[in-house]
Amino acid sequence: MALVLAALPMSPAAAAVDPAPTEAYPTIAPPSERGATTSGSDVTVRAGCAFVTNGDYVHKTGNDATGHGWWINVNCGSGTRATVKIWLEEYFSDGSWRVKGSGSKSPVYSGGGSANRANARATCNNSTSTSWRSRIDVDLIGQVDSPEQAITAVRDIACHVN
Repeated sequence: MALVLAALPMSPAAAAVDPAPTEAYPTIAPPSERGATTSGSDVTVRAGCAFVTNGDYVHKTGNDATGHGWWINVNCGSGTRATVKIWLEEYFSDGSWRVKGSGSKSPVYSGGGSANRANARATCNNSTSTSWRSRIDVDLIGQVDSPEQAITAVRDIACHVN
């Protein structure tokens, strides 16, 4: 499933506001408490231009947990660019998802692939198998879009980060 979002032209005053999290590594509620799904990306349609937010499963590359996030332009115009942010989240026995790695890239053109995606990495401390997911936010440059974020399906990988 993919997250389809819409955007509206942004006023100059609104462009100066950065809705980034106030802490670098927040603990967030499980998807059931945030209205998100874990079946890949999430689909939502809004008025204005539409786009798809997507990402791959968190996977192991060398001794790191790794994930990628990108977007697909549905009808926003050929020159539309975005800022893509991704957070790698590890599940802990207390029931919380904790951010263990993050990344962002701007500007990102539609399409994915190595040139058009944001990357995140977290170095594994040991090979204990734990559950991982990624959370992806796409903000179209110069346009207002809704705050939804895609959350990828949960995958168990042999990586634990303290």
